[in-house]
Amino acid sequence: MGDLIEIEGINEVFQSSHSPDRPLVIGAGKTCVGHGEIVAGLIGVLKALVSFTDNTVPGLVQLTAENMNPSLDCSLVPLHIPIEPAVIETEDGRPLRSLILYVTFCRHIQFIYLSFFRSNGFAGSIAGAILEGPSKDMQPRLTTPIPENVPMMFVVSAKSQDALNEYLENYLDFCLSAPESMFHSICYTTCVGREHYRYRFACVAHNMQDLITRIEERLQNESSSSAGNAKRILLGFPGQGSQYQGMGRYLSNQFSGFLSIITSAADKASALTGYPILTYLLEEVPATTKLTIDHSEVAPICIFVFQYTMATWLESIGLQAHAVLGHSLGEIAGAGQLSQTSFSLTMVY
Repeated sequence: MGDLIEIEGINEVFQSSHSPDRPLVIGAGKTCVGHGEIVAGLIGVLKALVSFTDNTVPGLVQLTAENMNPSLDCSLVPLHIPIEPAVIETEDGRPLRSLILYVTFCRHIQFIYLSFFRSNGFAGSIAGAILEGPSKDMQPRLTTPIPENVPMMFVVSAKSQDALNEYLENYLDFCLSAPESMFHSICYTTCVGREHYRYRFACVAHNMQDLITRIEERLQNESSSSAGNAKRILLGFPGQGSQYQGMGRYLSNQFSGFLSIITSAADKASALTGYPILTYLLEEVPATTKLTIDHSEVAPICIFVFQYTMATWLESIGLQAHAVLGHSLGEIAGAGQLSQTSFSLTMVY
């Protein structure tokens, strides 16, 4: 359904803009890596850059000539949806410029590659960008070497204190045997080459020996680390597919507070939708209705009500979350919980 709507939109915008020998090429990052979620746009950028480099648009992994949707009209623009990697060349063998990702377009404009990609979030967020490939006469800019007397920042982090100590010990062993000329590269890589976690050590060093001394001092005096041992609570809201009949039954039977919250929320949802939401959430046997909880008309409502109830009930018994992580439909439930707590939570996308 989504593919058909997207192709219809592309046809409306690009109708008659291409020719059969130079079609608009459509690609998709999801076929390669699945749901990109918070990095969908980054995947689009990487796919476009690789296509610029290789002069090739990747084929869609699961697509074959037999399973392509026959409702897709690829003749208006015209479009090319590649089953195999598509190498695009001009009459004289020079590659055409290509456009790639999420939905990717490829067009020929004075032998310049253009790549358009977009990322749609379940909650309605849309991000897009257009990249132009480098011309053949463009040369990489030379980098200026870092002067030897410039101090560097060294940053190491880990998910626990023990892991941080072990990581520092590994760095110490490496630095003890590494040549002095690697000092700047080591420090630079620690700053940009790895995600920064909660337990951290950072220092400014002037040379390799200075760095070794600072790491040794840190390992000998663990009390200098004050990352804090307080545990933080993160709520994770999953998307569609997590629903099942009677999903709120156990907690409702065990805790009256949970039952009160889910009943109130379900009644409001039923008034708006006309579906017996509380029955889906609390009854062990599926309700005598044409739709089950797995139908798309019902599942998102039940998931939202359950997730909202769970977060609100946990807060009522003193478990205050520090952040909310939402996936797909869970983004909406997470945003709802965010507003309920007067923006005291951090929404993580």
